[in-house]
Amino acid sequence: MLKEFFHLDKVPHLKFPVPHIIREDKSAWTSDEEFAREMLAGVNPVVIRRLEAIKNKKMFILDHHDALMPYLKRINTTETKTYATRTLLFLKDDGTLKPLAIELSLPHPNGDEFGAVSKVYTPAEGGVDGSIWQLAKVYVSVNDSGYH
Repeated sequence: MLKEFFHLDKVPHLKFPVPHIIREDKSAWTSDEEFAREMLAGVNPVVIRRLEAIKNKKMFILDHHDALMPYLKRINTTETKTYATRTLLFLKDDGTLKPLAIELSLPHPNGDEFGAVSKVYTPAEGGVDGSIWQLAKVYVSVNDSGYH
């Protein structure tokens, strides 16, 4: 039935053009610049807020921490595991955002009255620290795409 509806018998396979960002560099999607660009072009760009208390007003935050924390215990008892995230961004002179730090948080195992268990990660290239930084950015993207 699907074959008839989508006429799959006439198209042996679907081809999509290679996205521009990876046409020249297959790992460009992992860059901090692309991470920030996708955040702005994604489903929730209006969640990014300027930190007004900062003097030059070039600091921004993408904060999914408080919205997600009440659900983490329930989510993390399933096969799915996630963190609540906060991402600190800096507005560069060229108008692009640069991620400076990502906070990953879990509920405290002894109860909410003890606050969250958090760890902050900063940009790193290569090695274990680079892999952890990439993973932190993935958790931010998961939070951002699931926020409604």
